[in-house]
Amino acid sequence: MSRIGKIILGLCVIVAIERFCYFQTGGFRLAKVTSTQTYPFSSPLAPPPQSLYQPFHYLGKGVQCYVFIGEDGETILKLFKHYHTGWPTDAQRKERRMIRLLKSCEIALKHLPQETGVFYAHLQKGDHHLGKIEISDNLSIVHQLNLDQTEFLLQKRAIPLEEELDRLFRSNKVDTAIERMQSLLGLIDARALKGIRNKDGRILQNCGFIREKPVEIDVGSYGYGHAKSSAKARTKLLKWVKENYPQYLQQCEESLQ
Repeated sequence: MSRIGKIILGLCVIVAIERFCYFQTGGFRLAKVTSTQTYPFSSPLAPPPQSLYQPFHYLGKGVQCYVFIGEDGETILKLFKHYHTGWPTDAQRKERRMIRLLKSCEIALKHLPQETGVFYAHLQKGDHHLGKIEISDNLSIVHQLNLDQTEFLLQKRAIPLEEELDRLFRSNKVDTAIERMQSLLGLIDARALKGIRNKDGRILQNCGFIREKPVEIDVGSYGYGHAKSSAKARTKLLKWVKENYPQYLQQCEESLQ
């Protein structure tokens, strides 16, 4: 093989390794969840819970966050995605996006802790003496996370909505499944009465249960203002039942009035 051929082959191998690592880790890098930018939010009002100080392991990612689970199997750590490149107008747009995201998390912590499972949030960098924790990515590479210089939140782990309903229907616990759906619709209506809206209406992807209690897992789209009732959520739940357990559709339709 010629020298040029060897160089090309070497470059291909490097790119292949980089792509492999990217897909194996979900694109996570420590640089993606840290920045020098600060945002106008108050410091934590209470000491951090002890559950913060444990190793966390990569669980997955969403549009706005990388998600890690603690070794206790009960604590979720969410690290917000930051972006560092782009023209000045892009930077301004990204800053506004981050402020909206952090404001939504603040709403969840202050006004919807029971409805979301959020029990701690650090939304402003500073010298809070939080220390460091270890997080590991999907390749088991361990990273040291400086908590003072990172925005993050802690949330109780929930069973995803579809997983919970599927388990109950498969076990012929139809009445319990209906109770779960009713409680979720009640949560949405109660939040609306508080004057808090959720712009992301994908309840099948964004909701779940902590034991029998419904929660909205995704907390990145809250805002104050007129909020819609649970009518659309009901339609989406019945559509899911129709597609997956049509034999129970009529019973669900009659119950979810």
